[in-house]
Amino acid sequence: MSEEREKKKFNENDYPGWVEETEDIEESEDGEELEPYGMMSRIIGVFIEPGKAFRHIGTKPEILGPVLFCVFIFLISSLFTMSGMTELTINSVSEQLAETGMTPEQLEMSLNVTAWMIRLSFITSTLSVILIWLIVGLVAYIVGLFMGQEASYKSSLAVVAYSMLPAVLIKQGIIATLVFMTGSWETLVAYQAAVMKSTLSLYALFGNSSLSNTVNALLISVDPFMVWGLILMAIGFRYANKVRAGQGWKTAIAVQIILIIASIPLVSMSLSKMSEGG
Repeated sequence: MSEEREKKKFNENDYPGWVEETEDIEESEDGEELEPYGMMSRIIGVFIEPGKAFRHIGTKPEILGPVLFCVFIFLISSLFTMSGMTELTINSVSEQLAETGMTPEQLEMSLNVTAWMIRLSFITSTLSVILIWLIVGLVAYIVGLFMGQEASYKSSLAVVAYSMLPAVLIKQGIIATLVFMTGSWETLVAYQAAVMKSTLSLYALFGNSSLSNTVNALLISVDPFMVWGLILMAIGFRYANKVRAGQGWKTAIAVQIILIIASIPLVSMSLSKMSEGG
């Protein structure tokens, strides 16, 4: 503790407001004071200086920053893709509904409902990402307990949420938007297939229709963003949960394996629906 800090502590009875003014001072695990580090600094820090960012996140775990960041990315992405996505989906749905013998009035009503559902899709997409964070955070917390960590659920949740930010920005934001804006798609299925190819996952190299949906789902689940998230989780558990580097890596790898195994059935179902739609 510095001489200046000792002096302030010694005189705190003379200056009762000093205690309140210094309540927000963050300290690392070794007691060293950390400079102020706001929400945007944490988000940017995850990309450029993750060790420092997660050290601060560990002092005051929260997920408000990732949630707002996620909402912003999906909102911006939807502004570029919503119109074209709505047109593609309506064209696909209208052909299917026309074969059912609907009257023109019924068909128009159904298409209007479909259009509104698409316009609200960014909300459900954002909520689904947040729900995944909550679940994976719980898994990380439980895995950490088995490995001897004493971190709270809140801290584990914050590590998971911040470590997934690159995937939210690049994979779900930038790539999907660029693919849609630079391509000419006749069907929604063609667009979705192009998005999967552009994610740089193993599916882009080895995926094809001759393989089972389960195998293709596994290939889709393994991409650079998964590796990036794994590295960030390991760093996050190390600094935010205050464990040894090896233990942080073990926890991160266990969480990532569980996440991949859990995602395979969901992705496989999506592939099946796309095949039926094609």
